[in-house]
Amino acid sequence: MLSKEEVKANLYSIQENIDKVASKKITLVAVTKTLPAEVYDLCFELGLTHIGENRVQELKSKIEEKSSLRDKFQFHLIGHLQSNKVKFLYDMADSLDTLDSADTLKKIEQIYAGKNLDKLSVLLQINAASEANKAGISIENTYEIENITSLCLKSSAVEMQGLFAIGPTPFNLSDLEFEKQTKNTFRKTRELKENLENKFNVKFNRLSMGMSSDYIWALEEGATEIRLGSILFGSRL
Repeated sequence: MLSKEEVKANLYSIQENIDKVASKKITLVAVTKTLPAEVYDLCFELGLTHIGENRVQELKSKIEEKSSLRDKFQFHLIGHLQSNKVKFLYDMADSLDTLDSADTLKKIEQIYAGKNLDKLSVLLQINAASEANKAGISIENTYEIENITSLCLKSSAVEMQGLFAIGPTPFNLSDLEFEKQTKNTFRKTRELKENLENKFNVKFNRLSMGMSSDYIWALEEGATEIRLGSILFGSRL
């Protein structure tokens, strides 16, 4: 992990890029996966209040080590949620950004049943690039997307707030065709969000798209949240 001064400089550069592209407030989710728990101290010092972790167990371990900071952050689970880890959600994560099945939703509802808890914020994970190695519901599977959206809107356990998508990989930032493909993927996700809003007569305020290599393209296509790790904290081993 880079030094505080280096991370601060990276954050300043990122914010400059955001200001050039976006006309509205953007949520920066600091992706701290694989980094030591001390990264939470650094995030707090730099005013980074949204934290993204890939694994429930890693999030649980870090929160236990830095329990005094638990209420200082909004914790996002941005990796695939295993069914046997659902039970940890209600006191560990503030938002499940990768909901991708009715079965997972049902398990969340079973665990939340009978508990006096606020609804869990969720994003529906869309496989917008239609890549076989990616998690999420295929963007072509309109029936499943609309079905889970309907179930979420009726649920007493979750509050669906929008969509989550990952752009095409592997990254090839020097290829103009790759840039076009990536922007198209993000554009289709935004259009899907708008279509769901029209169909269900709701407003979803969150559109989580874009990582360290493609966040500017995501912002150009309407992202309201970006998930940044290596560009902020340095390359992981």
